[in-house]
Amino acid sequence: MSDFRHTLFLKIASILWTVVIAKTSFSPDAMNIQVFAGNDTAICRDASLELAELGAIISGDVTDGDWISLGDGYFTPTNSDKARFSTGLMYYPGQNDKAIGQFKLLLISDAPSPNSPNGKVTDEVNITLQSAPALSCSVNVNVSLDENCQQVIIPSMLTTNPVPPIIVISLHYMTKMITSSQMQP
Repeated sequence: MSDFRHTLFLKIASILWTVVIAKTSFSPDAMNIQVFAGNDTAICRDASLELAELGAIISGDVTDGDWISLGDGYFTPTNSDKARFSTGLMYYPGQNDKAIGQFKLLLISDAPSPNSPNGKVTDEVNITLQSAPALSCSVNVNVSLDENCQQVIIPSMLTTNPVPPIIVISLHYMTKMITSSQMQP
């Protein structure tokens, strides 16, 4: 077994042991802790994940815990595979995450007291990495996003429609609002 796979196996086994203890524990200490790591979601293959966008929560008797990567990426600001729930900002997928096309993040609450390590509660979220989709407005207009799911549209890229529109098209999918002050001439 390669060093990477062996290390990953040991890491997952250790985490699963912790999860088994936490999930199978009927400790009264864990009764008042709720953990939600967020809904499974997808991001662009070369994008990073803002943890705040997951809408994760730890509530009840404790309000903090740890994010743990089950992939090979890293969290900021710790630049490691683990970050505090309260201070973790971003997750950057690693090469293996990208090769597989997905990764999982585990959210583990703190124990309600140092004397009850079995009182931890966990949840995980699955993140799928996808290629940037092409956006199509009509048969005459195509806008593709780059590998970071972004595309700068400047006024010189737009042309005046010589024929009044027959159909009004409403775009319901927007990833980011661009203001005129953000556009480059």
